[in-house]
Amino acid sequence: NPHYQNRSAGVPSVSTSAIEKEYEEAKNNPEKDDWTERKLYGGAMEMDVQKRFIDLSVHYPLKDNTEAFVDNIADQSILIECLNYNMKRNDTIASRQYMESIARTNQASAIKLLEYGNLTKKHIPNVPLNATCKAFYAISEQMIVRGLRKNAAEDMPPNKVMVFLALFRWEGVKTDMLISFNAPMEWGFKERPFREIPRKTNKNMFFKMLQSFQVSDWDVFVM
Repeated sequence: NPHYQNRSAGVPSVSTSAIEKEYEEAKNNPEKDDWTERKLYGGAMEMDVQKRFIDLSVHYPLKDNTEAFVDNIADQSILIECLNYNMKRNDTIASRQYMESIARTNQASAIKLLEYGNLTKKHIPNVPLNATCKAFYAISEQMIVRGLRKNAAEDMPPNKVMVFLALFRWEGVKTDMLISFNAPMEWGFKERPFREIPRKTNKNMFFKMLQSFQVSDWDVFVM
């Protein structure tokens, strides 16, 4: 599933050996919680992410429109996608529609929309906001069985995952850009004793990432 732990659709999980090495190193390394700037799309964009997140592009080839990071300490993931601008989506409900699309991709058995609205300069100080550059967010809870259902036991209990979504609608470069942050709150089954991070802390993390996000080279968008 490309939104929850990036388990399919061409975005594989990190190999078991890499996971175990990263997990063991991070358990006793408080520096893994430090924030560091990550270059996106060859340096055309930047965003701060905690060091505990593994850049999947280092381990696997990803699609040109995708950046992905996974954290095996708290079982979290970040997915960034540049999609074709969808003129049929109304701005006022686009973030909710994309969130519902994520839930379908996740094969979520249930979704509860908690919050949605506009992103302002307070949230994204480094991104232009005007008639052709608009930004929105949505937050939901989703009940998700890890992995594809055809590979999972039918009676496997789902995880309750908070999904945070930022949507940038850039009509001038014909792009809808999604940044999704996936943070499990309750595990139906734990593969290991993942760190449990409070809901409010996860929300603060999401908005801190957005505050650092910026586009340095708009020529990255092919018209």
